[in-house]
Amino acid sequence: MCHECLPRKLKTLFAAIGVLAILALLALYGWHLFENGFCETTVLKSLTTQDQSVKATVYRRECGAVARTRTLVSLSNAKVDGTTKGEVILLIQAGGSFHTRVKPDRS
Repeated sequence: MCHECLPRKLKTLFAAIGVLAILALLALYGWHLFENGFCETTVLKSLTTQDQSVKATVYRRECGAVARTRTLVSLSNAKVDGTTKGEVILLIQAGGSFHTRVKPDRS
């Protein structure tokens, strides 16, 4: 086995891993820009429980021609923005289809 070959193979491996890591970060950044840059969020209604511990937020996400308009219902801490920090429990898409995301046991 060549003593000089192993360092070259390691350098090639590390370079490939670095390129893949950079591509993954760029993809994540692109997705972030798409979700936050092209989509408009409109809060339709926000209600807080009497003890001020939980907030339900109903909001609409419109992303133009690239995606369907979605209406979402999320639960969050009453002190945070429910559109970004909430747990989505209901998703209604244009055309009438809907998906629930409620965990059966929340204890």
